Amino acid sequence: MLTLTRALAHQRQGVGGSASLASGRPRNCTSMYPTPDNGLYNSSVYWYCGLPGSGTAPGSQGYVPPSADYAASPRGSHGRAPWIFQMNFNVAYTPQWAAGLTLQADLINAFNQQTPQSFNPRYAERPFRGEADYNPLYGQSLSYSSPRYLRLTARYDFRGRSGGSRQP
Repeated sequence: MLTLTRALAHQRQGVGGSASLASGRPRNCTSMYPTPDNGLYNSSVYWYCGLPGSGTAPGSQGYVPPSADYAASPRGSHGRAPWIFQMNFNVAYTPQWAAGLTLQADLINAFNQQTPQSFNPRYAERPFRGEADYNPLYGQSLSYSSPRYLRLTARYDFRGRSGGSRQP
């Protein structure tokens, strides 16, 4: 973060900026557990990716084999979201004629970099029905970093009227 301040005879001005760089979140793939056991639903054993098939024994009526890519899928095993880079700038003005008043403008995400932050991890749409249950939304972006915006702030410090510091 960089901040510069310049004092003039009747006013005080300041400019500043900051930059941030963050690595993307892990990308996941979740699906159904390989057997239709009701006792296993909603547990951490669902870290499988692919179409699970019917979940019944091979050769039984209605048997659908799992897809060729069906396997255990630990968290983050499908890469990472892109890096997020953001630049912010601000200017502040404190007029001498209004002691305690500060006017400030902050430009957030100055280069308007809207980067995907999370993705739909659900590979199979419904359990144990076959290949038609592939989730067409799998891998699509769910959220993005905030777009560019301007924040205007007016602050008034009642202690600033006397020009001195606050005593305990």
